[in-house]
Amino acid sequence: MGTNIIGINQPKLVRCYDNDWNYITTYTSLRTCARCCKIPVTTLHKAILAKKLIKNHYFSYDKK
Repeated sequence: MGTNIIGINQPKLVRCYDNDWNYITTYTSLRTCARCCKIPVTTLHKAILAKKLIKNHYFSYDKK
């Protein structure tokens, strides 16, 4: 199967914010968000965990 980052394949809602943490939208999964924003999945996942600005947006997992 290869190496896998824990949590990367779990279906989670990903919230998207602008660079001032103003809410924009919610994506149904990490993969959908990565595809729409043209960001590699692993890069996006790491940015979410580190709360880093990426492509002028912030992302976070939606706590259900």
